[in-house]
Amino acid sequence: KLLWTCDGLGDLVYTSPVIGDGVAVTMGGFHGPAIAFKLGGSGNVTETNRLWQIKPGNPQRIGSGIILGKHMFMANAGPPIAQCIVVETGEDLWKERMPGNDNWGSMIHADGRLYVTNQAGATNVIAPNLAKFELLATNELGENSNSTPAFSDGQIFLRTFKHLWCIGE
Repeated sequence: KLLWTCDGLGDLVYTSPVIGDGVAVTMGGFHGPAIAFKLGGSGNVTETNRLWQIKPGNPQRIGSGIILGKHMFMANAGPPIAQCIVVETGEDLWKERMPGNDNWGSMIHADGRLYVTNQAGATNVIAPNLAKFELLATNELGENSNSTPAFSDGQIFLRTFKHLWCIGE
């Protein structure tokens, strides 16, 4: 049974909705719009629950971001730009081009850091800093990847076009 809808996202979406403290952010693909809305309600909640909509012209987005507190961190597909967004307003605190290729994987938060693997197979490690983009490291695998790193019991799993990697102590 359909509980509610919220208009404004567009027809092409690659990312998954990102949920945080009663709010969701969804982003259209291929330069489409982005919206944020309060969860809940019934019927069409566009007028009552939508917090903001940023019209088409956004960066290409394929992977999903992550909400930490009242901010969303996002790694855009192309160009490879990282963003820190205020969830309630859609305002950018910062935007910065990351090293390397486009990002098709989603951003992951683990052990106080943000991780995103680009299409060249390099994983950028970023501090979840609200004041500025802070690149902590870039770790190269030397194989192409469109995937998202997975973390379990102190190990990082990375899938490339040719291999599945497990990195740990």
